[in-house]
Amino acid sequence: MLVVVHAEEIVPHRTVYAGDRFALRIDEDADGQPWARLGSRPWRSWASTWKRLTAHPLNVDSDKHDMVLDANLRRIWSWSTALQYIEDYEREVSP
Repeated sequence: MLVVVHAEEIVPHRTVYAGDRFALRIDEDADGQPWARLGSRPWRSWASTWKRLTAHPLNVDSDKHDMVLDANLRRIWSWSTALQYIEDYEREVSP
């Protein structure tokens, strides 16, 4: 499953993204963190996995930058493109 964890919780060979605000990793146990099941056959679409997270790490209710990031992540199909987009977007938007 794809699990959203605190930024400092990096696990070698499992963490696929580590930013200043959150990290994403592939794990078998969510341990109370937001998650999305990958299923018996991995989902090919990043967008479908991102949409199924039990809770999102972004503040889409009031932060316009997070709204834009979330909206674009719901459209990106490729995992590698989505992860690179998060990294690039966070670098450009962060002061």
